[in-house]
Amino acid sequence: MMPGGAGLEPRMGGMDLLPGFRRAALVSRGYSPLTIEKMDQNVSRFLRWLDIDVSPFEIDDGMIERYLAYLLTTNARYSTRRRSPSTVRTYLKHLRAFYAWATDAGLTDHDPTEGIRGPKEPDRIIEPIDPASVALLLTVRHGRTPLMVAENQAIIAMLYDTGLRRSELLNLDRADVEARDHITLVGKGGRERSVAISAPIRDRLNLYLALRQDSSPALWVDQDGERLSAVAWRGRLKRLAMQLELKGISTHGLRRSAATAAVENGLAHTFLKEVFGWKKDSTAARYVHAAGRRMALAEQAKRSNITALLGGVRSEQAIQSARKYSPVKAVK
Repeated sequence: MMPGGAGLEPRMGGMDLLPGFRRAALVSRGYSPLTIEKMDQNVSRFLRWLDIDVSPFEIDDGMIERYLAYLLTTNARYSTRRRSPSTVRTYLKHLRAFYAWATDAGLTDHDPTEGIRGPKEPDRIIEPIDPASVALLLTVRHGRTPLMVAENQAIIAMLYDTGLRRSELLNLDRADVEARDHITLVGKGGRERSVAISAPIRDRLNLYLALRQDSSPALWVDQDGERLSAVAWRGRLKRLAMQLELKGISTHGLRRSAATAAVENGLAHTFLKEVFGWKKDSTAARYVHAAGRRMALAEQAKRSNITALLGGVRSEQAIQSARKYSPVKAVK
């Protein structure tokens, strides 16, 4: 029986490996709990894809390639959309981590992911959220209570000003921002970085914290005074976007927009990578390109070739002049 049967459970031996893999990922690599949860889900999905009689240590690179092709040609879970090449590359990355751990633990001497290249991501142009839409999000009062209104506006302002990732934002404590001019973060891969708390952010934080009456150390809280969860925040942002009839609004969209706006506002390429916590220079280069494209469009709109050519001549006058002097008869 070949791997890939629908609904088949993996042999328990494969699933029994996961607790050890999770512990190793947490201790030796310093991954965040959210990343470890995602790695666990992706490796578990791979093991479920394999037949019950197939060990993850008895397959070759061809089976890995077949699995990646399966991911690319099937819909994401709970979605009507196909998985993107970027998502499939994340699956491959997590499988590599699993097999690296298994090799170090002496469970296998063969890594079937070695030499496998993930699907190439098309060079798509980054489309940031329109600045006018961000301004609406920052100015419209939305929330059940004055505290929630102040919190929502402070969160959106911080996302757009600093470009924090969702996990970085929601894991902040009061102590991280009180009486400080910057926030120290530990992002992906355990990389530490700092982002400034600007005066506008400080003003919004002070207004929000002055309304807090709970004792929670969390910076952002829900209506029960507990740390704000990713699900609760996603729901708030979705309701606000629907109220304003805005599309494409998300936490990651605000991060993309923050990076593009930072370039437009003069942040140097060399600092962009440090502020946003990217590992590769190529990632920062994409945002520099996106910002350059948007600025070029704005400049082109202001410096129309037709306007420069005709000046204040009305279009109708230009057409009449062309008909008068052209030897070609106008088509009726």
